Amino acid sequence: MLTLTREDVRLGCRAADWRAALAQAAEALVQAGRVSAEYGEGLLAREAQSSTYLGHGIAIPHGTPESRRHVRSTGVRVLQFPEGVQWHDGARVNLLVTIAAQSDEHLDILRQLTHVLGHEGVAQTLASATSADEVITTLSRAPVKAKLDAETLCLGVPARDRLELALAAAARLRHVGCVDASFVASVAAQLPVPLGQGLWLAYGASGVKTPALALATPQRRLQDDAGDVAGVFCLAAQGADHRALLERLDGLLARGEGEGLAGLPAEQLLEHPEEPDLETQLSDYREAFDALAGRPLVARTLDVGGDKPLSYWPMAEEENPFLGLRGIRLTLTRPEVMETQLRALLMAAGTRPLRIMFPMVKDIDEFRAGRAIFERVQAEVKATDVQLGTNDLTQYTLAIDRGHPQLSAQSDALHPGVLRLIQMTVEAAHAEGRWVGLGVDELSVSACRVPLVKARIRELTLPRARELAELALKQPTAAAVREALEAV
Repeated sequence: MLTLTREDVRLGCRAADWRAALAQAAEALVQAGRVSAEYGEGLLAREAQSSTYLGHGIAIPHGTPESRRHVRSTGVRVLQFPEGVQWHDGARVNLLVTIAAQSDEHLDILRQLTHVLGHEGVAQTLASATSADEVITTLSRAPVKAKLDAETLCLGVPARDRLELALAAAARLRHVGCVDASFVASVAAQLPVPLGQGLWLAYGASGVKTPALALATPQRRLQDDAGDVAGVFCLAAQGADHRALLERLDGLLARGEGEGLAGLPAEQLLEHPEEPDLETQLSDYREAFDALAGRPLVARTLDVGGDKPLSYWPMAEEENPFLGLRGIRLTLTRPEVMETQLRALLMAAGTRPLRIMFPMVKDIDEFRAGRAIFERVQAEVKATDVQLGTNDLTQYTLAIDRGHPQLSAQSDALHPGVLRLIQMTVEAAHAEGRWVGLGVDELSVSACRVPLVKARIRELTLPRARELAELALKQPTAAAVREALEAV
């Protein structure tokens, strides 16, 4: 936890450039008795490796592992530059949170500051602060946990239109204590905005006690004067604390084209309270196929375990569930569950395009076991494209839990070992005439990143991309990969 005192904060600093600002920060640590004078070279060495600019006018200079021998005690010094300093990566910095750490304490500070950056107007607040207490209060603000769980789901409402669904969702948020009556009144006074795929959004910021997202769905998909209605989301917004909810909603909508969320079955948003039977899944998938209008639906067989528990599938506690019983290795223990899902998918698809993914396959035997179940459901396999999930690939290759409080920063998908595994997978798949998704023949990203990714791809030619890939594969570390790519 980041704990600051008034003595840790210096206001009204000025510097001609980023090097001068960094020198002032190093001197502040020296004067506090936290480090010896040599630590300043470690700060410069770290910036040479990569910029420590975090965003919203904040940089977090800290030394390299080699410079830790110059740290006498762990501590922080905060320097405010109201006029700003041009950092070496082009960013404008108003606040340096300079860290002297004897191990990896800076990762805890980084996580806390990441929460702070989500607050609206934080950059201006820090740049214009006139007291150390104001800076401390801003940096030390505890993160607010937004609410999205079973209590905010309102499914099967006997509503006649999207307006009644919006009110039902708002009322649910009031019932669970996230908003007061003024929020419900503000929702009643507005028309929900369309999100596409039969989904709508109502939102408000007045009377919000806790940021939250509710979903109300009708008993059956309906039509009103504005069009198709599959469900209405109701967002209780509060500053920037609801950003995680919007990102999750964006991800769900983005996967609507790839994973059939157009019909938005409830288990795709959260989970079913009870194991969904064939008819329930069949109804969900039919709506998804209908909404995709001939585009392929990419479906993943049930992926639970690790960080994805299900209330109706209790599992024994494991020391490291990410490396335990999860994904296909778990569903193979109850093949009837996978068989029901596959049957529902194939029955709903009919002649429409369908691609099926098995999650967390470790070897050919697991793939064959999953495929055997598929073939029992339907003799002819309709889709066996290869999908690479780089999050899990990186986590298991490097043996680093991506949610680990101290090691998550080292779970780097640019590690040469990960890149080499991707190359081997692509070569093997192409040799069999298979298409490779998620990063090779096609990319899967959230909707908000599509323009940026498209723009970057258009800057490259295929020969140039191959040259960069070969260059990356020759590097010894993830940091070296990043430096090599940034240098060209």
